[in-house]
Amino acid sequence: MIESELEAALVRPRYGRRPKADPENADGPSAISGYRHGHRSRSLIGTFGRVEIAVPRARLDSAEGKTTEWKSSALRAYQRRTKHADSLIAGAYLAGTNTRRVRRALSAVFGGAISKSLPSRKRGIR
Repeated sequence: MIESELEAALVRPRYGRRPKADPENADGPSAISGYRHGHRSRSLIGTFGRVEIAVPRARLDSAEGKTTEWKSSALRAYQRRTKHADSLIAGAYLAGTNTRRVRRALSAVFGGAISKSLPSRKRGIR
């Protein structure tokens, strides 16, 4: 999913060439160009446990001649848990489980990867 999001931003597949520059249409998708430069490893905790994913990296060229780092809209910055995992934690807390027992209550789901203080910090779940 993240790879296809980057392909859409770069307007070409992974090993594809940049589209030809069209002087008449400088505002179109051909004006966006950039370069891939590897992957970085991210760790996510979900209802499936902890998983390591490789997130692609790229630099996008702007019309002003500057470059910016590409950021995925599917994977937020500093995101460590999936939205479903956050909703499970909030649901356990709202169902009456106190913060000391959350770790035992959700250890089977998350494999013990959450702390007992997590619901206190996640009360403002969006």
